Amino acid sequence: MVPVTFMLLYQYFRTWKSFSISLICMASVFAFIGEPFSIWAHLVIYIKWKYIYSFIY
Repeated sequence: MVPVTFMLLYQYFRTWKSFSISLICMASVFAFIGEPFSIWAHLVIYIKWKYIYSFIY
């Protein structure tokens, strides 16, 4: 899911400014919506991990 999203962002956002803004939006959606959903669905178990780590990474 992540590589396809990166490819789509790179394809549709031509300028660095729009690409950077969309990259921050994508990181926040994956870190603060996608990861809690994955934990809720019992797809992954994190030990001593915070969502902000995924956003920064």
